[in-house]
Amino acid sequence: IFGSGGGEKVAADYSTQLLGSMPLDRSIRERGDSGMPSVVAEPESDIALRYGAVARQVIEQLAALDDNSGPEIVFD
Repeated sequence: IFGSGGGEKVAADYSTQLLGSMPLDRSIRERGDSGMPSVVAEPESDIALRYGAVARQVIEQLAALDDNSGPEIVFD
């Protein structure tokens, strides 16, 4: 969607970390539509490994958040 290096540029523009990138690959859609996503159909494929890397980045970022980082919820 962003082209080569586009995700990095958008992340830099918004002062945030790029969690990962995925290739534009038809098999991602086809496997998802069939109910057999890439991580199940080919767990050792480049695409599946990229999904895993993004998931690990999300986990690391969430773990690094301050426990009080969420919004204050007030009931009146």
